[in-house]
Amino acid sequence: MSPPERAMALQRVNADLLWLILDDNWTRARTVLGNSEIQSELRAQRYDHVGGRSTGDIDYADPTGEAVARTASDEVRAGVIERTWRHELLLIVDHIARVVEITSILTNDPTPKRVLGNGWAGQVQTVDRWVSWLLLVPQNRLEHAVSLCDDELRREVDASIAEAADDAQALRSGKLYHHTPDGVQVSIPSVHSVLHSARKVLARKAAEPVPQNKDYGCANHRRFGLEADLSADSATWCDRCRNFRRREGVMPTEAILRHWEIHPRSYPPPRLIIEAKARKKRKKAS
Repeated sequence: MSPPERAMALQRVNADLLWLILDDNWTRARTVLGNSEIQSELRAQRYDHVGGRSTGDIDYADPTGEAVARTASDEVRAGVIERTWRHELLLIVDHIARVVEITSILTNDPTPKRVLGNGWAGQVQTVDRWVSWLLLVPQNRLEHAVSLCDDELRREVDASIAEAADDAQALRSGKLYHHTPDGVQVSIPSVHSVLHSARKVLARKAAEPVPQNKDYGCANHRRFGLEADLSADSATWCDRCRNFRRREGVMPTEAILRHWEIHPRSYPPPRLIIEAKARKKRKKAS
């Protein structure tokens, strides 16, 4: 690797890992992993894989040897995916830690401390701290250390940086793999793949027509093609129609309902009430 290539690779590692923190992408992906619809979407995506099996084919036996119940399979898959993510993150941390260790020894500069606690986010912050320390200008500790390396040690530094870059890209949006207890290698979705599947599920749900219940809402409003929520105390009328009927002895006419649409806080004028009562009398007479 040339000096610019090393710097760019480390910056890519940092960018991919910081993306996990940005907008809580890792946390959001973990949260949706247990959703059965999103798991179905992941199973429908045929990731490139080895051994003829996709992510959706992950299926393990429990410690007793019994097959995992269908209701628990999504949790099992979610656990496998998350453990693979954490394992990949630890590999990245180890690769960068080795580069930091070599640089510290050769330059006699103290190694920056890890960020303690905060789980996986602390590991991401640790890598961010280490990359900044390695590439800090103007001295650029990494290139100073590389200039002091023999060929074998330089190859180790370059290999560690390249593997960290590949692993970080795979964790964010590339291809991950996991070995099952029986030795089969299966593909695992990246964090981005899980979030993408979640967005597809949400978009599909949003596009689905909402079933219309013809019997929902105030029956009096429905007569005139209008809508109003039912009263908490009535399975037929809204609060306004029910109260008006109790007070005036008739149901509100369309004219009264239209009046309320324009003047929601105003009681209907007397002429509309008189018309409603007259209409009721005419219906009785006929």
